[in-house]
Amino acid sequence: MKLIVGTLLASALGSTAAQSGPLKLNIVPEVLSGSQWNNCATFPLPTNVMNCDKTIRYRYEITNLSTNSSTTLLAAYDGIVNLFPKPVIISPSQTIQTYTLYEEINVCKNHGISLEQRGFVVGSAGPQYLPAKASGEAIISIPSMDPRISALSSSCKYSGRECQSYAEEFGCIKGEAELEFKIRKDDIACHDVSQVEVTIDGTKEVIALEDAYTCNNREFCQGEDWTLKKKKYVNSCKNEGGVQPLIYDPIEMTFYFNTVPEILRPVQFKLTIDGQDPVKPDPTLAPKPPTKPPTPATQIIDEGAECVKKSDKVHFRVTNRACSASQNEQQRLLRHNSGDKKKKSKFSCTETSDFGSCPGPFKINGIKYDTGKVFTVFEPSNDLEVEVQCDDNGPIQTIGLHTSCSVDFAIGHTFGALQLVGFEIGNTLVVGTNK
Repeated sequence: MKLIVGTLLASALGSTAAQSGPLKLNIVPEVLSGSQWNNCATFPLPTNVMNCDKTIRYRYEITNLSTNSSTTLLAAYDGIVNLFPKPVIISPSQTIQTYTLYEEINVCKNHGISLEQRGFVVGSAGPQYLPAKASGEAIISIPSMDPRISALSSSCKYSGRECQSYAEEFGCIKGEAELEFKIRKDDIACHDVSQVEVTIDGTKEVIALEDAYTCNNREFCQGEDWTLKKKKYVNSCKNEGGVQPLIYDPIEMTFYFNTVPEILRPVQFKLTIDGQDPVKPDPTLAPKPPTKPPTPATQIIDEGAECVKKSDKVHFRVTNRACSASQNEQQRLLRHNSGDKKKKSKFSCTETSDFGSCPGPFKINGIKYDTGKVFTVFEPSNDLEVEVQCDDNGPIQTIGLHTSCSVDFAIGHTFGALQLVGFEIGNTLVVGTNK
């Protein structure tokens, strides 16, 4: 198939450029309409999207032009297969015919193109078996279908809010706003959009086709909605103070298509931005009050204190203890208060190589800590897992522990390389020492 700009007419063109001998080939395209095959000259336009799929075939008419001798048809090719697998004798002045396989095409998506069919026949003529051949060609032109696009809505956003809402609160707008236009495809055809232009206040600019509207996916079909965006400097503030309403009417949007040579009549929008007097100060420009320092936490020193409520923060001192040197209650088998049923340890610790001989520093979550430094976990999960690595490429220790206080969790307990030195609940800090 090749792209052409067609008229609302499907025609068949015959050719006998390669004809020799008494054979003649005429190729006639036909379109199925209901149960009737019609010549493509009566090709109907689809009236709705349900009529877009069409079935096409080609009729091969082969004529023996000789008036006094028969011609033997040896083969008739449609470019792919031989339509007469066995020889056929054609009497003087006789015409025989056959058909190609059916071809399905969606004319709503493939409008503005032509379908081309070429074929040839070969045979032997008369008692002398003289060579005979002929070729033929047919072209079906599918007309371009005019696009229809409607404007659904237009809107404006400034500082993350609707322009109108912002102007009503603060009086006016002065700065770059984002204009948004929603459109809908109304006609039954699909059109490949090549470019969209928008004209505002007499200035024409190209809208960047982003997101789904990429070079490989700009097909705009019936019932689809597109949202197009354009940034524009907006100023509704008067020099002497107050508001000057902005009315953009009309905003014209023009579409260009790869499948249609003409430009679509512009789609028109209207956008109004009003405000109120007197003008309130723009909060984004107002001086900010000084930030008050946070209230210091209440500190409680209690060596060996156990947590009684899930902590907001837990503080660990980083050491080079091996897993075997851990001292905590979570590694023991605990019993439920209601019976003798045992539950497994909440503590786990595994390590590679000789972790205990590492002098440090240590890496936790990509941050380096020297031995003795404090590592803080904010809003810890009930089952906390921490990976500690000796320097950049040293042995790794993986620690698992429980922080919800459903099992013993006390200051001074050690969990591999981590020693619990404090925890915070709300505005209260509990530590084992004031150092």
